[in-house]
Amino acid sequence: MNPATSALSRISFVAILLLLCGPATALAQQVQVQEVVQFQALVAPQAAQKKVVPEFLKSFINIELSFIHRVCDPTDKQMEKIIDAAGKAFDQMGDLVQDPNQQFFVAGQIHVFGPGNERLSQNPILRVRRDAAEYLKPVVSKEQYERYQAEYQAREEFERGVAIQIVIDLIDRRVMLTEKQRTELFKQLMDSWTNVDLLWVQNYAHNPQYAPTVPGGPIAKVLTPKQQKVWKSFNQVQMSASVGTSEQQLQEEWLK
Repeated sequence: MNPATSALSRISFVAILLLLCGPATALAQQVQVQEVVQFQALVAPQAAQKKVVPEFLKSFINIELSFIHRVCDPTDKQMEKIIDAAGKAFDQMGDLVQDPNQQFFVAGQIHVFGPGNERLSQNPILRVRRDAAEYLKPVVSKEQYERYQAEYQAREEFERGVAIQIVIDLIDRRVMLTEKQRTELFKQLMDSWTNVDLLWVQNYAHNPQYAPTVPGGPIAKVLTPKQQKVWKSFNQVQMSASVGTSEQQLQEEWLK
């Protein structure tokens, strides 16, 4: 029996003994607290070790590495360092996977599921990009990194625009927007809806029976009172997002 198992057995025995002894004295209560703390200290590290990084995340890292390679045009030596840093970042991504036994959900938070139904704490694509922005900076030159930042921001704005355009199409299906309203609503949402997630929005395009929750300010400014009433009558829900194989279109496999 290893030390951890032996300690757990001793803790369980003491806990049962205290329960059988009837009303707990102050000393017994103190012992119980100490035993519970020791038990948690032993179990927590073991639980943490069980978090395995899903292999599908490498696909998103490889896509980002291809983006870096195209934008920064690094030397072979720089690319080797970048790939090495990406591998280390991958090893730290176990915290993305949530305990499947935890059933609580946070209101207003987008819930993301992997291709194997893994429950993830955030959009893995965004996590990969944020990690890349950090480990890339010390490896490349200032000029290379500035190019990367410019392309990074352009990509973010483009994807946000696509997401908002999908949302406007969903609204248009229900309330029949004029061309002027579509243009104005796009402008209003681009100005105010900075955290819209393309991965999340795409789920509504595939599930048209649901309507996404959209910031109320632009809706109130652009839609007529009658249109607003119709829009509010639809089933607006906060759907979860799913990461599937369609997002994993690899060009180069940098990280094996």
